[in-house]
Amino acid sequence: MAGRLLVLAPLLAVLGACNMAISETPVFAERDAATLTPRDGIWLSDDADCSFDPNQPEAQWPGCAMWLIVDSSGRELLLQDGKGEAQQARYVIAKGHPTIVQILWRDEAKEDGKTFYVFFGIEPGPPQRDGTFISVSSWEVKCGVKDPSSSEIKAYPGLTPECRPRSGDGVRSAALASRSTAEMAMNWRWLRPVSR
Repeated sequence: MAGRLLVLAPLLAVLGACNMAISETPVFAERDAATLTPRDGIWLSDDADCSFDPNQPEAQWPGCAMWLIVDSSGRELLLQDGKGEAQQARYVIAKGHPTIVQILWRDEAKEDGKTFYVFFGIEPGPPQRDGTFISVSSWEVKCGVKDPSSSEIKAYPGLTPECRPRSGDGVRSAALASRSTAEMAMNWRWLRPVSR
């Protein structure tokens, strides 16, 4: 799924960032879901600095590798890396422009285990015959622009000063603004089904 968050970098690290749009409640529901879905299976991030043979079993992949296991029927993602870190999350892909992925993440590192929703803009590749996509570019939805002199963040229109979305349109507006300022997007590609 993202520069490593996503753009889906480990979600724990992602939520450590202070300039992301977040919400304690869902902005998008099942009624907002897009008909186009990612193909189930293992998705690999494209990283020019991490070269290895993806045909090897995941257990033999290097520490720099990052991949997702997608279960579209359960709307679940499992983000893993070669260092043994893993994070499970539920998601909704919301239709519209741009397409938005809303991810529910639980902060298991803290005793209260608070949950947050974070958002990513995505540009899926061409649909396949089965109605899925097998490649995608993604980027995080930021809260706003940071003032270099004060480090204060001026929230994008549609977000509150606390970086909370006012609506789904607010998330999309912030996603478009974030895309234009993003240092890089993260590219993901479907690799293979999950071995049973």
